[in-house]
Amino acid sequence: MDELEYSNDAMNVVALFHEVEKMFYVEGTDDVVFWEQILETFECTSFKVQSVDGVEELKKLIIQIKNSELDSIIARDLDFSVLENTYETIPNVLTTYSHSIENTLVCENVITKVIRSHGRFKSRDINKEACRSWLEGFSLIFDNLVLYDAINDIDKKGVSVLGSNCSRFMTSKHSSTVSEEKVEQYVLDNNLEELFESRKDEILGRIESSGKTPYDFMRGHFLFSASLKYINQQIKLLGSSKTVSENSYFSSATLAFESVFKPTHPHYEHYQNQIQSIT
Repeated sequence: MDELEYSNDAMNVVALFHEVEKMFYVEGTDDVVFWEQILETFECTSFKVQSVDGVEELKKLIIQIKNSELDSIIARDLDFSVLENTYETIPNVLTTYSHSIENTLVCENVITKVIRSHGRFKSRDINKEACRSWLEGFSLIFDNLVLYDAINDIDKKGVSVLGSNCSRFMTSKHSSTVSEEKVEQYVLDNNLEELFESRKDEILGRIESSGKTPYDFMRGHFLFSASLKYINQQIKLLGSSKTVSENSYFSSATLAFESVFKPTHPHYEHYQNQIQSIT
């Protein structure tokens, strides 16, 4: 963004141009949609949310805020940063509860609402318990790979662990069922145990100390791709020929999220505290 190429002094008056208290910078356009919803939920209207089109640009702004050079708000993905020894909480720098925004969007209530709306089913046709069981089962199967992924990122090994798409691990291209044999073979083929097993307990300890679970550190895009397969499979099983694309899924998920993001949502308190810290 051209605005972000200005001097620090110039950036600090951008909020005046938009007639808001402060600018609220995020990584990408999807993050704009998500964080605007969070701010609206807690009736916080004093900020202008703007994308900086990239995590590297966002990191530069975080440094400026840390050095008291920029009077703005940053919202970033937590990713694996909280597991690093160098992690620190910086005033006016907010984080997602889990790895990415998708980890908050993908929940049983959102998934079942997307199935219902795209398949045009009645509410009683949707099995929420089955969705909950699928999410729990999917999480458990990938616990070890999530830990390996975290170690790989922290230690900067440069190995492909989970990636952004789950397809390689599923029983078939369109299935939402994980092939445990494919998971095991992937670990063997890439020597993941040899590379990461010695650090697994340490990283698991850090995750538990942060009050989270390995599932919270599953890459958001990876989880998103799997839940999309589940949605399309359920729509087909319920007798509809409709299919949901990745783009339409994100749009539908964010709309559904507006109605399900309540105190009963497991991440609600985290975002409430984050917004309270800047108001």
